[in-house]
Amino acid sequence: MRDISEQAQQVMRHFWPGPLTLVLPAHSRVPRLVTSGLDTVAIRMPSHPVALGLIRALGAPVAAPSANRFMHVSPTTAQHVEADLKGRIPLILDGGASTVGVESTILDMSSDLPTILRPGGVSLEALRALLPQVQPPRARSLATPDLAHEAKAQKSPGQMLIHYAPRVPAFLFEGASMSMRHAMLLELQRRQLQGQTVGVLIADEDVAYFQSSGASVYVLGSEEDSTKVASRLFAGLRILEDAGVDVILCRAFPETGLGLAIRDRLLKATGGKLIPC
Repeated sequence: MRDISEQAQQVMRHFWPGPLTLVLPAHSRVPRLVTSGLDTVAIRMPSHPVALGLIRALGAPVAAPSANRFMHVSPTTAQHVEADLKGRIPLILDGGASTVGVESTILDMSSDLPTILRPGGVSLEALRALLPQVQPPRARSLATPDLAHEAKAQKSPGQMLIHYAPRVPAFLFEGASMSMRHAMLLELQRRQLQGQTVGVLIADEDVAYFQSSGASVYVLGSEEDSTKVASRLFAGLRILEDAGVDVILCRAFPETGLGLAIRDRLLKATGGKLIPC
């Protein structure tokens, strides 16, 4: 890296080690293979003792891709990694199940205005408590995605419209709780009449409405517990995918706390197939 600003150092002191990746200007010694030819580099200091032990044993930074197939649902256990990459890698270092569940927040600090590129394990609220000027992720058009932008090298991973996606079609319902339930149940029944098997990702508050629906149900947690929902999100998508359903219907959650990251992952898991309710 080149000179690290005092602002970036302040963020490091406060949030590291932890689920926060910083995009900073890259030093000329950083291989361009690592930066995809860009003049910035994304760095993070993990908090897991196994990851820290690996770094100490190596005596150097680790540059590596995610342990899953491109665009597929992220792994949160070693078993998920084995399911995706069995026969392609010689070793899996098992540090136990992920505690956060979603990937790190990526904060671009390569310019004067810190901007979140990918919401994740550190919330916008927590970042703004330290740096009030932090900007949320830029809004993007779901109807007419910028394909030229998606084809370019990106400052951070997780920027494509379709990402973290199951192998079956998925849809995201968004609106007031009762409206979401009603719309999801109607769509569920419509698809069942067509002979499709349906999986649903729901909240604790929805269980009574879906328990006799005939759908494969995975409960993420309470509407108000974004930490639990985030920790179960990717596992839920994988479980429904492995259950052999034809389609997955997902409900949205409040965007406070880790809710911004949850919505981001659900939008990308569904390829932007958003159904307002």
